[in-house]
Amino acid sequence: MTAVFFASGAAALMFEIVWFHRCGLAFGVGVRATTIVLSSFMGGLAIGNALAGCAGGYHSSSACSDGRETSAACQQERYKNVP
Repeated sequence: MTAVFFASGAAALMFEIVWFHRCGLAFGVGVRATTIVLSSFMGGLAIGNALAGCAGGYHSSSACSDGRETSAACQQERYKNVP
């Protein structure tokens, strides 16, 4: 499993480098290009985390099912039975 996480992280880093290069060609190498790359990368991580959380079956609480997935009640309910 460690090798899978390592390969996934390495692939993400390679994609981020390619995106930064391509965005630098379009917008110039500067704050704008860096902001676009980092915000899209972090947004992709957030979307992937949300999808994995929905697929993981941890949304059994009513606090998690009404759109407040980031609330403290949802976080406590989500991890209360995790060893």
